[in-house]
Amino acid sequence: MKKCITLITLFVLLTLVLPGAVMAQNPVECEVEYTVQAGDWLSKIAEKYMGDALAYEQLVELANASADDACTNIDNPDLIEPGWIICIPKVEGAAAVSGVLSEDALKNATYQGIYDEPATLTDGFYEGDPFVEGSPMRPTVTYVDAVWGDLTGDGVDDAVVFLAEASGGSGVFTYLAAVVDQDGQPVNVASVMVGDRTDINELKIENGEVVAKILTHGPDDPMCCPTRNMIKKFALQGDQLLETYSEVVDNKGESAQLTGVIWNWLGSTYSNDAKSEVTTPGDFTVTFNEDGYFNGKADCNNFGGSYTLTGNSISIQPGPMTMAMCPQQELADQFLKDLGAAAIFFFQNDNLLIDMMMDTGTMKFGK
Repeated sequence: MKKCITLITLFVLLTLVLPGAVMAQNPVECEVEYTVQAGDWLSKIAEKYMGDALAYEQLVELANASADDACTNIDNPDLIEPGWIICIPKVEGAAAVSGVLSEDALKNATYQGIYDEPATLTDGFYEGDPFVEGSPMRPTVTYVDAVWGDLTGDGVDDAVVFLAEASGGSGVFTYLAAVVDQDGQPVNVASVMVGDRTDINELKIENGEVVAKILTHGPDDPMCCPTRNMIKKFALQGDQLLETYSEVVDNKGESAQLTGVIWNWLGSTYSNDAKSEVTTPGDFTVTFNEDGYFNGKADCNNFGGSYTLTGNSISIQPGPMTMAMCPQQELADQFLKDLGAAAIFFFQNDNLLIDMMMDTGTMKFGK
């Protein structure tokens, strides 16, 4: 199995004009070695390290064109395995993913504006002292993700970090933190709270502003189940990230995007760090029809039922199902159990994600 997938922005240009040039390049030393995590997909990695989610197809071509037998051929861009090492070499223009503002540096940086005192992460996590001696409730901050781009207009990439704060209650507070390179150190110059139990489905830096597509609470939503899609923009002004734009997005488009597609289950990740891994996605499918009914396949069995939508909230009512014993019966049972716990659906690139009730996990589907 190939353990390193080399992503070289310079090579992307070469493949467009000199198809034979890529193979002729000398090996490049890795500047960053990224380990694929559960829930990763190539478009997310391409956006983070190359600045364009659509570049994932070029990444596949480059990886498959490699002469290194230690590298893996990617047959399906929707299927990459946790544990693969993505090798990102040092190339001109890639300062945002290496050195001062590398992901590793951001996971160990100090962040302000969340508590009265700054919180310093260690390997992406901060845990403070208990609020009351002997109490299990204590402040925590978790690194979720980051994007890179120019926030200050100096032509140098900065970073925006997505953080989640929790203190033992039901609330999970979402923060965005702007980080810049100051004298060779990652410095958090501004932070802003986006919401409580607010999902950030898409995050990027565009034209000097932070653009976030979020799922938040409408006026009648219970705290467990946000349904309102919004786009928010923030600009760095001095030591503040100020909201410059806010728009409610019509949910009907996402409902239409859900229906009429055979969704292949790519796996599930759970809040206890467990996961369900699927090696044959075509054996586990679901199709949501416009009439409020769905049908699917769980390994060797077929099933159906009905579903209801309220904004981005989804409720699934199981119906008839064939009852043969299947080769992957345990995985099939888990697939149906996860579907039955569906609470919220949303999209990231071409993938459907379904959050389960009580924040117990997320199902991921591809076309």
